[in-house]
Amino acid sequence: MKTLKNTQNIVLVILLTAMFSCKAQIATLASHEALIVGTWVAEGNSIIHYSVYESNGIVKRYVDNNLYKTYNWTIIERIAPSGLKSYYLTLVNSTDSNETYTHDIDTLNDVKLRLVYQRPGGGLGKPAVYLRQ
Repeated sequence: MKTLKNTQNIVLVILLTAMFSCKAQIATLASHEALIVGTWVAEGNSIIHYSVYESNGIVKRYVDNNLYKTYNWTIIERIAPSGLKSYYLTLVNSTDSNETYTHDIDTLNDVKLRLVYQRPGGGLGKPAVYLRQ
């Protein structure tokens, strides 16, 4: 009887842990998508060079306060066999789908966005840090 009670408690703990883990994974992707929306300026740059991420999946890049290019953005989550989650930002030029950029999202919070460019042939680019305006 005591063994059955212990087994039931163990199963309950496992189920609750799995349930909350799944909910946290969904919330994490959603929070990345929500957090990126806004205006971001490259660290050390003036406000005349900036990107505006919109909630509809559009990002507008400005240079000297003039619209330079428009991209469609998406964030995807990848889970390694070890269970480690990574998030990637993909930008596709809205007028030329051959112009595509993929960045590892190293940091994303209310203040800072740190992206690492993923080169198409392999390898990483220099990290870029952006600050929310």
